[in-house]
Amino acid sequence: FKPKGERDRFDLFAATPPLEALRFIVSLAASQEDREGDCDKIMLIDVKKAHLYGKCDDPKAFIELPLEDVSENNQDSVGKLNFWLYGMREAAQAWEEDYATKLKSIGLVRGVFAPTTFFCKGLQVRTVVHGDDFVLLGPGPPLQQVKRPMQTWHELPFPASLRPESGEQYPRTILLAVLASW
Repeated sequence: FKPKGERDRFDLFAATPPLEALRFIVSLAASQEDREGDCDKIMLIDVKKAHLYGKCDDPKAFIELPLEDVSENNQDSVGKLNFWLYGMREAAQAWEEDYATKLKSIGLVRGVFAPTTFFCKGLQVRTVVHGDDFVLLGPGPPLQQVKRPMQTWHELPFPASLRPESGEQYPRTILLAVLASW
């Protein structure tokens, strides 16, 4: 909660992408000619429980444990947070730092104009992140190169893609609905 009299706190800010970033990705995908499977695909990745991945570096961040978690031998009813919880003000910014660091480790460079946009020149993959939703554009194999490490970092219920590879079974209607509402 924001304490009474507290001023704006930029240390709690988490960026959101401009709508134009998503429109740019969709426009790039739509304007390509269909060249026998060479076209870029759009892939949507929704990270499950995203804000719980942000590491808590605050040495004073403790929570009261529920009674069922307090053992008979240990009378402590307080626990030190290692990761932020949903609803905590610092969770969104910590999540942003987490995914940005991990995307950088696989070669994606953070955008200057919008810190929630990323590009990898070598893979030709563009990414826009809105909260826990990642919209990626690129050729099929490089998209898989980005998705594989993401599956080891985070819980991904399912990725959805437009222009799937042969044999891929993704719920594209969900992707279209999300893109339409975003």
